[in-house]
Amino acid sequence: MENKKTYSPYERNNHQKNSESLDKKDNLHKVNLQSVINGMKPGDWKDENFLKSHEQLLNHVKKLDLTHIEISADFLTLLGENCPELKYLKLPPKYTDDELLKHLPKGLTELNLHSCKNITDIGLAYIRDLKDLTSLDLLCCFKITDAGLANLENLTGLTSLDLSGCNGISDLGLVHLQELTELTELNLFGCKRITRRGLIYLEKLERLTSLNLFRC
Repeated sequence: MENKKTYSPYERNNHQKNSESLDKKDNLHKVNLQSVINGMKPGDWKDENFLKSHEQLLNHVKKLDLTHIEISADFLTLLGENCPELKYLKLPPKYTDDELLKHLPKGLTELNLHSCKNITDIGLAYIRDLKDLTSLDLLCCFKITDAGLANLENLTGLTSLDLSGCNGISDLGLVHLQELTELTELNLFGCKRITRRGLIYLEKLERLTSLNLFRC
């Protein structure tokens, strides 16, 4: 019989403090780098001292929201090369297009492209290489069509997919979601070209617990 290690009250208290300290450290890296980026002017990151000054923050950051930041493909490349622990990324609608998506960091598990209206099916072709994705938000990416959804077929680890407001998607587009069998959440709110006939393509999604078809 396997012996389980027991801890004295002192050891348990010390272990808890260490865990809390690590959590605070992770949050500090996230907050500090987010603050640095929020305060940047366009091109500041190109200064040769940027990497040296913020190396530790870049190495440990796990989540970044770039919603209001003027960025370029080179900046995403910098993140990909210097942020090995980056898992969540939200991109700015104003500056995000298909070309920018070529340079997404490969280790992402969550990608938020909410209201990135310049993304087309071509851009989704670059997302299909993000094999670790579990969450993808394409809300109000109006230019996406049924053909573009074919690029999501290999993202078999997805558990959450938001396509709400993507009016270019019809019943035929749902064919490409059949293999996403890990999906638990699928949002099709406002996809007006989707009808009851398309729902047959979702029957294989046995883990689905949340399906939004309002205004379809």
